[in-house]
Amino acid sequence: MKKNFKKIIMATTVAAVLMACGSNAKAVETTKAEADSTVAESVEADKAGMSIDPSAAPSSDMSAEMSNLPGAENGKVKSVTDNVIRIERISYVSNEVQSSESGESKEETPEEVDLLTDPSGINYVDMATGLVSDAPKAGDEIYAWVAPEYMASMPPQVNSYVVLTNVKKDDLHMPMYTDSIDKVEEVDGKIELTDTLNKAKWTLDKSAKPVLASTGKEVDFSEIKKGDRCLLWSENFMITTTSTEMPNIKTNRLVILK
Repeated sequence: MKKNFKKIIMATTVAAVLMACGSNAKAVETTKAEADSTVAESVEADKAGMSIDPSAAPSSDMSAEMSNLPGAENGKVKSVTDNVIRIERISYVSNEVQSSESGESKEETPEEVDLLTDPSGINYVDMATGLVSDAPKAGDEIYAWVAPEYMASMPPQVNSYVVLTNVKKDDLHMPMYTDSIDKVEEVDGKIELTDTLNKAKWTLDKSAKPVLASTGKEVDFSEIKKGDRCLLWSENFMITTTSTEMPNIKTNRLVILK
């Protein structure tokens, strides 16, 4: 997995389309400016299954919504203690340029962040199986969906919604996190999930039954309740910042985090 955290979430509507807010984890306090700055460094869009129209620009309404939406963190685990996972992420130093004499790439600087987990909920899910997994170990690579608010501490702390374990370097598309499925209905022989907060519709074949992360058991779509935390695996798709309609996203796998 690349460890270059592209600073693009606040410049596109990717987060507005794809990610929901809300958490069962402990609340944390920060200013809007701090949250915007941190989330901007944390999401790598090309891991999320989407393509972006580079000619489009975000509207002011979208920018306001995005400040409340979750971000993502990925990196290597340094330590795991009570309800805290410390990871090391890699970002490029912004004021360094490639050497014209040596031809060496920009130097990378390690950064750390603490992911706070909820002791009462499902925190770890295996990327390969979609089922509950053990906590990661030092040296493991993980991908986590996290709250937008980062605590002003050293290293910064953030509540995590779910941590994906068993992440491989060639995992190009991560599942999307949401907790805002508002409606489930059959449309043209397929199941359509309306995600109001994310302003997206997820479409699945009837045969792609939801799976409970805790048991691996398939359940009916009617088992999805408002507020349920879910992971959705989707195919590549193109989005633009000028669309006023909910994108209909073809989805091939759905895991309910309970």
